[in-house]
Amino acid sequence: MFSFFRRSNKPNETSGGDPLLRKIDGKELAYVTERVPDESGTVIERVLGKTGRINAHNGLITVVCNGTPVFSCESDTAEYGELMSLAGVIIKGVDRDTSAFRTIVAYYQYYRK
Repeated sequence: MFSFFRRSNKPNETSGGDPLLRKIDGKELAYVTERVPDESGTVIERVLGKTGRINAHNGLITVVCNGTPVFSCESDTAEYGELMSLAGVIIKGVDRDTSAFRTIVAYYQYYRK
């Protein structure tokens, strides 16, 4: 009788079965940086863009800033995790466009409640 009220336990097919991918899919971003190692061994964060979004569909993680994709990698081979402050996410993987291993830090847009 009330079968249409039941929730399905099937994972979201657009972002796979990983709960973190489902959480970050569609998140609005304040800005995106890339961690680049320097000649002296230190790491520098370079700003790639502002006002963007993360998309996790069809096995791909794509970070878009100002309407242009700045990073795209396969979710199967990528390493990703949220910052300890839960204010953003770190994504490490091989970029599909440049074929280089990159470390991207995407900071979420903050809305006051």
